[in-house]
Amino acid sequence: MTNVEVTEDTPGELTLKDGSGQYDITYAPEGIVTADAQTFGDSGFLSITAIGTTGGQVVVTLTDRISGDTAQVTANVKVKIPLSFTYMKGGQNIEPSEVDGDQTPWFHTKVGDIVKIIVKGGSESGYKIIMEGGETSAIEYIGGVTGKDLTTQDSDGNYYVEVKMKSVTSSVYFNIRDSEGNRAKYFGFKIEEAPVDNSPFAKVETDASKFKISGNVAKKKENLSGDILLPASVTKISTASNPITYTNENPFKKNTNITTVDLNNVTVAPYKLFDRCSALTAVAFRKVETLEGKLFDGCKALTDVYCYMQTPPKFHVRKGKAQEPFKNKHI
Repeated sequence: MTNVEVTEDTPGELTLKDGSGQYDITYAPEGIVTADAQTFGDSGFLSITAIGTTGGQVVVTLTDRISGDTAQVTANVKVKIPLSFTYMKGGQNIEPSEVDGDQTPWFHTKVGDIVKIIVKGGSESGYKIIMEGGETSAIEYIGGVTGKDLTTQDSDGNYYVEVKMKSVTSSVYFNIRDSEGNRAKYFGFKIEEAPVDNSPFAKVETDASKFKISGNVAKKKENLSGDILLPASVTKISTASNPITYTNENPFKKNTNITTVDLNNVTVAPYKLFDRCSALTAVAFRKVETLEGKLFDGCKALTDVYCYMQTPPKFHVRKGKAQEPFKNKHI
């Protein structure tokens, strides 16, 4: 089978001989190229043209309407994909916070944020980052570049650059160009000061080995003390009584040594969760959806409860009556 190269700018052409000049042309797959057969006396040519932005191999079959003879050509189609960018933060795709009148995407970030810009398309033979304007000292390239050249590919074979936000600015914008000078739209960052966490809670997760964890449920293993930040894997806390040992599985019950507790990803605060935790001063609810009753019985030192949820949690109903989770004269 004959092969021919086809690009978006240059059709592939082949000489035809000994045909009737009347042909049916089919494609497998369809929608990538179109072909035209022209004859002049005993000879002619077949011209194959790319019609989209999809590349790959297409088998073009030419059938002579008079003789029924067929001939096949494999068209190797190479097209340029328009230069485009994908933006990621924390391993997740992000969308622009705003798009201005020039269609420039702007991302609202905070000092310390790291944004990864993945480049696709263009000439695919090299990319260069171009700082266009604004307070250029407000950002720092920390990955994927050498000088201004993108030199590193991710696991999918795409070049990228990682940008760290260093200082507050209302505007810093730039672009990425391929080796032929093509570029997509500018993109920019507006950088705000990162909020300072003045809360009293632990900033490092408590060692998971200090709990007995079954799946996503935490149970008591040893006596805890100080500031506690529940491991991220924990979404439930058991307060059941063990029927064999007659001990309660609640890791906090009657603990007089813990001072603060951040429940992290826990979704239900169960009945008497902090029963008689006499040294407990503050508790953080971040993802709690349901509050059961008497959470803070005997918490004589408790003064602060931090609720970070956007949606208020529901009160558990027991025997037809809503429980009172915050019944504590010290809060």
